[in-house]
Formats: sequence, C-alpha cells, structure tokens
Amino acid sequence: VQKPLILRYDPTLDPIMRIGLYGSDDMFTLRRIAEDEIKQALEALTGVAAARVRGGLEEEIRVEVRESQLASVGLSISDVNRRLQEENVNMAGGNLIEGQTQYLVRTLNEFRGIEEMSDLVVGSRSGVDIKLRDIGRVYKTHREREIVTRVNGRESVEIDIYKEADANLVAVARQVRGRLFGTKAQQDYLAKLREGKLEGPKDTKGKTADQLRQEQAKQAMERRRMTDFLAHSLPEGMQVELLSDQSRFIQSAIDEVKSSAVLGGILAVIVLYIFLRNLGHTLIVGISIPVSVVATFAPMNMFGVSLNIMSLGGLALGVGMLVDNSIVVLESIFRCREEGDDIVTSAVRGTGEVGGAVLSSTLTTVAVFFPIVFVEGVAGQVFGDMALVVVFSLMASLAVALYFVPMLASRRVGYAGGGAGGALLRADILKVRAAGRIRGHMAAPRQGAGEAVRAYGRCLKEFPFLVYELLWRTLLIAASLACAILKLASVLVWGTLWPVLKGVEVVIRRRRRSTAETPPPFPPPSLSLP
Repeated sequence: VQKPLILRYDPTLDPIMRIGLYGSDDMFTLRRIAEDEIKQALEALTGVAAARVRGGLEEEIRVEVRESQLASVGLSISDVNRRLQEENVNMAGGNLIEGQTQYLVRTLNEFRGIEEMSDLVVGSRSGVDIKLRDIGRVYKTHREREIVTRVNGRESVEIDIYKEADANLVAVARQVRGRLFGTKAQQDYLAKLREGKLEGPKDTKGKTADQLRQEQAKQAMERRRMTDFLAHSLPEGMQVELLSDQSRFIQSAIDEVKSSAVLGGILAVIVLYIFLRNLGHTLIVGISIPVSVVATFAPMNMFGVSLNIMSLGGLALGVGMLVDNSIVVLESIFRCREEGDDIVTSAVRGTGEVGGAVLSSTLTTVAVFFPIVFVEGVAGQVFGDMALVVVFSLMASLAVALYFVPMLASRRVGYAGGGAGGALLRADILKVRAAGRIRGHMAAPRQGAGEAVRAYGRCLKEFPFLVYELLWRTLLIAASLACAILKLASVLVWGTLWPVLKGVEVVIRRRRRSTAETPPPFPPPSLSLP
C-alpha cells in the first residue's frame, strides 16, 4: 500500500485583493494609517471578512529585565509578568441599573506611557518599594520584521482583503475599489474640482446673504460627499495602489464566455441559413435559441445557481445543442407540408412523429450530465453548476421544440397562399423594392409586393395572439411538468412502500399462524374432586 496523499485547499484563505500603501519614509506612520484608517474602513464594507496588514514597522513596548538585579531583590520573571498584567486592565465590569437607566461599567486601567510603566511597583524589600526601572529598562521600539514589501522600488505596507464565504467576489471587489479610489462619479467630480470648474456660486445677482450661505453650505456638503474616499484623504505624498485583483480575471473570463455564447448562437444561425436556404425556417430556429436560454434562468433561480464562469460555460455548451431539437421538429413539419398537409395539420403530425425521438435523444444527453450534480468533493463544487445549467437548457430546448416551434410553424407568417402546400415567398421587402424598380417586369413584382405586404400585415395582426398563445402554452407546460413530477413522486413512494407493507403483512400472518399451531408450555389446569 502506497503512502496516502491528502490535499486540502480552501479558496477563502487567499486574499481577493492586495493593496500597497507607500510614499513615506516613516514606516511607523504608514503602518498606523494602514491599521487605523484603511483597515477599519474596508472591514466595514459588506462582504469583507477581514483586512490583514503586513509590512512596515509595528510599534512595540519592550521591557528588558536585568537578571542580576532581579535575583538580588528576590523576584522572578513570573512576578514581573503578573504585576504587568494586573496593572494593565481594560475589561468589562458588569452593569449598573439606576431607575430606568442602565449603565455599562468598564474597568479602564491601561498604561498611558513609558514613564508610567517604569514607575510600576513590582515588589518590596525591607519596606522599600521596588520599581520596574530599578530592575530593568522600558523603551519603545518595533517588532522583529518578518515581511518586507516594496512598490515601485519603495518600501511599503501591504493590505490583504479577504471576503466572506458566501459573498460575491466581483461585488466585494467593486465596493473595495469604490471605497479606495472613489466611484466614476466621484473621480469625475474630483477632476472638475482640480480644473477649477467647481469654485462656487457664479450667479450672485438678486440673492441675499442667507441664500448665498445656504448654497455655499450645500456645495461644501456635496464636496465632502464626493471626495469621501480613502485615496483622497491620505496625507500629502502617500499613495495607495492596487497590486492584485482576482475580480478582474473573473470579470474578463465571464465577458469572454458571454461573447463566446453570443458568437456561437450567431454562427449557428448563419450555418443554418447556409444549409436550409430558407429565411423563415432559419428565423424560427434562431428565435428558439434565446427563448430556450431565457427559459433556463427560471430553474437556475429556483436551484440557487448564479451566473458564474461555470454556469455561463454550461450555457455556452448548451447553445450548440439547443438548435438540434428545433431543426428535427421543423424539418418533420416541412416534410409533412410537402406531402400535402395544411399548415396546422403538418405542425401537429410532424411534431407527433418525431416527438418520441427528440425526447429520447434529449434524455440521453441529460443522463450523461445530470449524475455530475451528485459528485462530491472539489469536482462536484466546480462542475455542479455547469451540469445543472446544461440539463436545464436541454429541457428548455425540448419544451421549445415541442411547443414553441410548432406554434410558429402553424402560422401563415412568411407564406404566400392559404391552401395546402402554399409556396414560400422568395423575396422579402428589400427584394420586392428592388424588383419594383426594374423596367419590363412590372406585373409580377407588383403582385409579389402586394402578397408580401399582406403577409406582413397578417403577421402584425396575429402578433398579440402569438404572445397570448405562447404564454398559454408555457402555463400548460408548467402544469404538465408539475403533474408529471407529482405522478413520478407518487409512483416512487408507492413503489417503495408497497413491498414494505406486503412484507409486514406476511410477517404478521406468519406470527399469527405460529402462535395458533404451537401448544401451550403447560397443560391447562383441571379441577377434580377427591
């Protein structure tokens, strides 16, 4: 058996942002500003768990005791430590109730300086008090340096920002940047202020002194509000710089996935038009892509799946699969129309003939991705959202292919005739306008233009009905899915309980039978007279 290897990684242990403060040679001042101002301001933001300051010089009060003098007075190091702890107290002391007022009592007895610590009495000998200055030396210094940070070649103080476990990294980083460097509006206001465009009220004619003072007060409040960010309030010469930001990588990755998904959908529509050579069919399949994507957002919200890199990657992966079901259903409907069926009959028969095949192919793909949801560990945390989104998008595409696409195909939008097998219009509005300008072909283009205008007019008239039918069919789909889930749950529950109940019944019958057949351990008592 080989030696086991256990790896454990917690992403929350890494800082989401690293900030550098530099510009002063006094490292004590840099450390104090970073701890007292920047750290406290950033930790107050929503989603920020902690801000850790590293580098610089951290102030420390050091007590050096001379061992020879300590031994001569009969004291030990533990006695000195105990006296320092007893005299340096800052702790709660309970509460005090006076009438309806409750006062919080706190004991404050901390050292206020080096001289006060030096005068601390640590013991006595022959009635003489022994002070700390008699056995040692108290002075101010800094802790031993373990980390040295530099920004642009100058020594600096680094501030690491950690987010809460359930906080959104991009949102937290946006808040931290706004608190540090100001929002876009604050930066624009500061630029105008430096250019001298916001000096004061320019129109002073006809205004009283009170009105001018009120306007000046409003401008002062506005200036205070628009310049209330940390980079502007730093002392002169100090600068704060963003060293690293994980949200930039995440945001760029999300934008890349978004653009890839949109580009993939556009390329899918273009490829469909190249092979189908039919604008109407291409538009129907092209409309099914955004409808399926939008329908995916509802179950994502129900299961708590946010729009992150993995979920967007699942959407981008599902975009290529969304058009398959719609193409199969649409081609079946078109084949039925070529066989002589009317518009409605071809939509119903074409969808019914391939409905089972489309359902089985979709469920086959779902059966591949859905088990990933139950994987534990890092793999389940990483790929769980992607698997759920792929499943949701495929189920949405199935519903769109079986209900939305036949609804659009059963309309006369884009058809020239009302009879069976009516020919599709081969010229859209732009082609009709161009054909109308060609001399020598006046009759046919005018007839085609009139038919096109009437077709588009019917499209506009039927648009409200299409919206209504879409909403109604969506409600029917939701109701049918709810009924199917309830039926499946009842079947599973009953299928699980029925064998258990039968087994319990068999056990009870066996016990009753064994009890009836087994003779009593003792013969029944009989009464006999002597």
